[in-house]
Amino acid sequence: MSRDTGFQVSDNWPCEGPLLDLAEQAAKKILAAFDTKTGMPYGTVNLMYGVPKDETPVTCTAGVGTFIVEFGTLSRLTGNSIFENAAIKALEALWDRRSEIGLVRMKLKDYIS
Repeated sequence: MSRDTGFQVSDNWPCEGPLLDLAEQAAKKILAAFDTKTGMPYGTVNLMYGVPKDETPVTCTAGVGTFIVEFGTLSRLTGNSIFENAAIKALEALWDRRSEIGLVRMKLKDYIS
């Protein structure tokens, strides 16, 4: 997308504009997955209905850790720290559960519900 196409973009595009707005809207819906006792997210969240009532209490290390990149970037672009804070809390909860030799499990059960 560019101004040459006639698409309306802000002067600060791509760091502002409709795609960033959509990303922020989606992330706000994803935040429902982080509403757990540890802050580690559920593995599934429906963008219309939230976390399914029968969602499994099992998540994976990657599912917890990857949000630091996406949510961290989104917070920096939007100025809204709620996304990065949720990702940091989840990552800290994962780190707190590492083994004596510093390893984390591949699958995490019962840490999120």
